[in-house]
Amino acid sequence: MLIFLQAIFFSFVMLYRSNIWVALIPNPSLMIVVIGTFICLFSILLRRLYVIKYPAHIVFILIVGSLIMLATQLFGGRGVTQIVGYWLVASICMIIVSLWRKRQEMYAIKVFIILCSVISLAGVVAWLIVNVNFLFKGDIDPTHIIDLAEFTQERMTRGYNDQAKNAFGVSLNSYSFPYSLGLILTGSYAYELFGISFFRASAIFHEPSSNAFLIIPALVLTFNSIYFSKWQRRALLSIQCCFLVVSLSISIVFGVISVFILYNTLVLFLKKLSRVNLIKSFRFAVIISVIGMLGVYSFSMTPTSGLARNALASKLLGNDYLAISLGVIFNPNYFFAYIYFFSVSLFCAFIAAKNNNDSLMSFSLIIICFLIVSLKGAFFHLILAPPGFFVLFFLMLKNFRRSVLPSHSYQSVHIPLKSAI
Repeated sequence: MLIFLQAIFFSFVMLYRSNIWVALIPNPSLMIVVIGTFICLFSILLRRLYVIKYPAHIVFILIVGSLIMLATQLFGGRGVTQIVGYWLVASICMIIVSLWRKRQEMYAIKVFIILCSVISLAGVVAWLIVNVNFLFKGDIDPTHIIDLAEFTQERMTRGYNDQAKNAFGVSLNSYSFPYSLGLILTGSYAYELFGISFFRASAIFHEPSSNAFLIIPALVLTFNSIYFSKWQRRALLSIQCCFLVVSLSISIVFGVISVFILYNTLVLFLKKLSRVNLIKSFRFAVIISVIGMLGVYSFSMTPTSGLARNALASKLLGNDYLAISLGVIFNPNYFFAYIYFFSVSLFCAFIAAKNNNDSLMSFSLIIICFLIVSLKGAFFHLILAPPGFFVLFFLMLKNFRRSVLPSHSYQSVHIPLKSAI
């Protein structure tokens, strides 16, 4: 029971930022700290105050990362109260995570993946409800529309004028929220892909960039075969990929493709050549080629509807992403944090490929993917504000410890969800 509560708390820390349901709670940060402290103390007492000893170099990397993150937050304009809240939540979650043995960690990660998949599935259903009606009837069902500020009692807002509306007459401060399944951006633009017009899904987040915490960890960790059986993995990946498509965040799609190219490159050059690895690399190359050709074809298509935008062309041509990315990397406030976290995670990915450590590889790719996605100008929303990023960084170092210490080696095994420690 305790490990299940820990897993739920971990999932909540990952997903609570910009969450429309969390916004209904008067003081969510205080609630997280209180509940997290109770779970943390109870966990420590059950372990009889036993604390896992980490090697000096792991502690050093974590301390340096903490100091760099703290300095970046201070120079990035975060308030003292916000910084204190961030580190309280992050510290409590990292203490809980540090107490996990391998089987407990795998159980908690499975709970997190399944929760993300359920939310993604609900988001896909909400997307179908809104967009099937829009596609066949040409209008937006007003019964599903909510005003964000009214729904959250002014705790969330998009900041537009109340009179501002899009081309379909929907307020820019509004979303469709059919049967509370998931938010659909009907108050924004309609996009067209392969001749089909639609509005993007945003699941439980009012800020679309926060979908990264729902998509990236679940997708990468599900791809790691140690957590699920073959058919379970395929079912979950299908749901997650469907949500990736209907949410249509170009930066997240680009980030996911980039890290899987990196993964296959490391596997191809650092692991022993085998028939299985060659087949996997060839299959991945074919998939990437097909995606690339479809992307080029979609990019060149002219929208059939005068009210919809080309999904790819409007994104890629509407902004100078190279200038934005360079601006993030060489921003004096972000430069050291970006270089440090990218260097450490890339090194961990290299070690994971050499030692065949799937868990370390997964968390390394997740950190790299977040850093790639943050280049679109979302460094604050993805790296500085949510404590989830630093908790994932800690999980990466925790698995790095297992990779470099023979005495803590482990085998990849399939653990049923019913398994309780």
